[in-house]
Amino acid sequence: MEFVILAPRKQSSRELIVKKAVLKVAEPLGASLLFERGEVHGTIVYVKRGKSLFMVYNDLNRGWSQGEIRIHIIRSIVSSYVLSTETSAPTVERNEIVKQ
Repeated sequence: MEFVILAPRKQSSRELIVKKAVLKVAEPLGASLLFERGEVHGTIVYVKRGKSLFMVYNDLNRGWSQGEIRIHIIRSIVSSYVLSTETSAPTVERNEIVKQ
């Protein structure tokens, strides 16, 4: 699994909060991080699975805390597995994502 963070060309204070939240989710999963800058208005987080990318967080006008972002990303990942046909879906225990 790989996380892709797409941030605006101009760095903002929100970007660091999102990066830290993604890192806290990625570390226990052994997932890698890819950081890119582009023509976007807010920081967007994708998960790359195979050749597919799916969005797990968009920071545009949210102002959430690092913990809220982390929980949203975890729930988005779990939801994507539940809705997919994959059999090894992760679960959430104590607001942490757990691989099975």
